[in-house]
Amino acid sequence: MEVPGIAGTSPITTMPIVTTKPAAKERRPVFVLELRPEPGIDPVLALRALLKVTLRRFGMRCISAHESRSER
Repeated sequence: MEVPGIAGTSPITTMPIVTTKPAAKERRPVFVLELRPEPGIDPVLALRALLKVTLRRFGMRCISAHESRSER
């Protein structure tokens, strides 16, 4: 529903309604890392903190993450 006289607005905020299409997949490199926590470190908390820092500081987004059950 639009505000009368203002095309493309929301009745609650009177702000323009913006829709975006997902960006087309680009050819960007994908890097694979294997990480092992040191003794006494909570691996889930450490991984979450690492992913947050890499996105905010370096613009590197995690696109896949899983725990490996095999030991080397």
